Amino acid sequence: MIPSPHDRLLLAFANLASYGIQVRHAPATCAHGARAELERETSTRFPHGTGSCLLWTVPTPARQPRAGTGGSTCARLYCSDHDVVSAARAALDQMGLVARDAGDPLVLGVSDPGGSARARPRHGAP
Repeated sequence: MIPSPHDRLLLAFANLASYGIQVRHAPATCAHGARAELERETSTRFPHGTGSCLLWTVPTPARQPRAGTGGSTCARLYCSDHDVVSAARAALDQMGLVARDAGDPLVLGVSDPGGSARARPRHGAP
């Protein structure tokens, strides 16, 4: 049985957390403010850490892409820096999810290619 896109997303987040990246969920309506709050909290709790964090939201139906544009959007990721963007892309790819630019260099849209061979988690990938 292939895990659902949501389950694969959570597995990607667990992988990122194992490398010290703080991952939190937030309502889609306040993502930018929540990202700033998470960045402050991370730097306060871990003053000698890297301060890397990722906030994720589930997009509202109005922000879903039109049919035929690359699968449904599973989540929107708000990253603290470009290194987190790179790490998130790798973790998502490992789980068979596609990360695409979402209009801001620190924001990614995540979609499930649905039904393709890429939809299966790629075990053993770095």
